[in-house]
Amino acid sequence: MDRFINLYILFFLILGNILFGIFNRKFSSEDIPIIKKDKSYRTLHAIRFSLLFIWAVAFFLAELYRLKLLPQTEPTRTYIRIFGLIFFTLAGLWILWSRWSLGKWFSTKFAIKKGHQIIKSGPYRIVRHPIYLGLTLSIWGATLALNSLITLIILAIPFPITLYLNIKAEEKLFLKEMPSEYQKYQQEVPGLFPFFKNRAGT
Repeated sequence: MDRFINLYILFFLILGNILFGIFNRKFSSEDIPIIKKDKSYRTLHAIRFSLLFIWAVAFFLAELYRLKLLPQTEPTRTYIRIFGLIFFTLAGLWILWSRWSLGKWFSTKFAIKKGHQIIKSGPYRIVRHPIYLGLTLSIWGATLALNSLITLIILAIPFPITLYLNIKAEEKLFLKEMPSEYQKYQQEVPGLFPFFKNRAGT
């Protein structure tokens, strides 16, 4: 089962990144100049790439020494891992839906584009930061599916913290450049988790 799950997650990550790239290319013809951006995105991107690199090395070593997250009891462990795999898959599809919904306003930087519009359709009517929600849930799902203590320590805990810092930086920029419109959006839609209307981003 370990091999199947590892290959499934690898295949899904590759396919997801290909589709994400296709979406980016589709909307690139409508690319709009950036007028404001927060430079802290470089630091946060570097931290996340470092975490992923450290995780890849540590995960390989942990597999050699069989360091697992869940107790070795069947069938409970299998059910939890299957649940994690389904959770991971749904979260990935949610990310792709979110990217498609954002269209030409997407940016890998914390940026405001010329004529910027706040998207309130699709997943953006449920939460303000659906891509970050999807990333968080996909990592948690992968942690269960991989049955990996290393993934929990290196990715599932610190990675969402960096995403929260993303949210803080982005919302600060939007509130500065589009104060009235974004404040209204904050009041209408939760930040990261549905049903929790915390104006600070969660």
